[in-house]
Amino acid sequence: MSFISFALRSLNRVINFQVGIEEVDCLKPHEEAIEDSLKRLIKTLKKCRFQKHPIIVDRDSKVILDGMHRWYAFKQLNIKHIGVCYVKYFDESIGLGRWLRVAKGTRISPGKIVEVFRLNLKRKGFDFSETRIQNIMDVKDIPSILVPEINVAFIIYNNEDKVSLFRKIHEMFKETVESINLKMDFIPDISLSSKIEKEILAIAVMPKVSKSDVVHAAGRGLLFPPKSTRHEIPARPMMVNFPINLLKSSSTKDKVNAYLRALMRNRNAIHISPGLEMDRKYAEDLVLFWESRWFTVE
Repeated sequence: MSFISFALRSLNRVINFQVGIEEVDCLKPHEEAIEDSLKRLIKTLKKCRFQKHPIIVDRDSKVILDGMHRWYAFKQLNIKHIGVCYVKYFDESIGLGRWLRVAKGTRISPGKIVEVFRLNLKRKGFDFSETRIQNIMDVKDIPSILVPEINVAFIIYNNEDKVSLFRKIHEMFKETVESINLKMDFIPDISLSSKIEKEILAIAVMPKVSKSDVVHAAGRGLLFPPKSTRHEIPARPMMVNFPINLLKSSSTKDKVNAYLRALMRNRNAIHISPGLEMDRKYAEDLVLFWESRWFTVE
């Protein structure tokens, strides 16, 4: 493979990854895109000269772990290649969590929220039980709908496959919150271990998934709803700046990677420890690339 390999030492461990250019059609998504976000990204990409950061992909299965919207955008724009960072998905250094659906908006009585969810769960044919809990952490790994203000939980029982159950809960939750003029948003599952914000009126705890679930679903062409999985990558390469004209090239993958290698000879890399805040706060190690010629001193 003509990819560029890196080994980063951090916290007494070595993190290995590869950066290069892959054919878009060789990669496999495992989630759907959020349509509004995808439209905005496509509009932005039409004006861009570079793909700044690589998407994150499992080297063995070719499943996309992070960067789903960029892949969908490249696919729709008929761009042949995309910049990727290959990692070993089943390495223990890569974590897998979930995104939770939450309802936010104008204050509404928790009793009303409970009533509406009870009716919709029945109407949609869910097998569930309604109970009071002492702490929302009691159901952190159980598919359920929570009303945190009064600690009411609807525990969902279902033997469907993970993708189908994710989709069914996602669609039911979105429809329910919109029916009472609330807005659906997303928070990471680690938020359950901290105090829930007051404006969160209901929470959908999604089924727990494994890496095998993700790879198996993608391999069969099955897609989880948008923002289902939350991957924790130990190190993230950034500012590689893949030229869009190169990615649009009809040349073979080996040829475009050879050209990328030539470009990278003028790049230096800097390791940034976790905690950097840019467009968001990055909890992982970062490797930033820059043109060494920019910093030449006469």
